[in-house]
Amino acid sequence: MLAQLERWVHPQRQPDLTFWFDLDPALAAERRAAARAPDRFERQDAAFFTRVRDGYAARAAAAPQRFVRIAADGDRDAVWARVVHAAGERLA
Repeated sequence: MLAQLERWVHPQRQPDLTFWFDLDPALAAERRAAARAPDRFERQDAAFFTRVRDGYAARAAAAPQRFVRIAADGDRDAVWARVVHAAGERLA
């Protein structure tokens, strides 16, 4: 479904690089609960978020030249360092 939406929004061009911030759904729920009340989307059950995560994993496997998986389980500084490192590798 995401690929269809991307083609609809960007029919002539797909992004050259997509950062996938990968985080275990249980940890994501903990962080979200500590930050704010969940919205309608965020109130989905853990199985939904596991399917979303699996979907991104499949998309990344199908287009590894485009997707960069960023392990988002660290603190902000650690995650940002991973982004900077991955971007530097792609731009080199």
